Amino acid sequence: MTSVAATVQDYTDSLDPKRREVFLRLRSAIAENLPAGFEEVMAWGMPTWVVPLKRFPELYEARVAKKADMGKSCLRFTGLDAIPYELMGEVAAWFDVDQWIVNYASLKNSRKRKSGKEEHQ
Repeated sequence: MTSVAATVQDYTDSLDPKRREVFLRLRSAIAENLPAGFEEVMAWGMPTWVVPLKRFPELYEARVAKKADMGKSCLRFTGLDAIPYELMGEVAAWFDVDQWIVNYASLKNSRKRKSGKEEHQ
């Protein structure tokens, strides 16, 4: 469900009571397990946890003038009764920000090598 809310609190307040209860439970499961360093923001019409720009500016350099590609970077739940709260909490704890940055940089370098963009030395 996308929203025009400017803040996560505005988003939360706009939900009907049943969805609000489910959202708050999911948000809590993630917040209790997400390693320090991620930032909760509204992006792409939904609450999102991001690596702050000040921590890793290279992540955002290529996206400044483009519309964001949400592809694999979001979770959509169509059934409110099917949300795996405990699993989402576990997934949130998998990587701290430093691990995430290392993984992202490794993937980015791997893609450069595969596409032949990296210079041969």
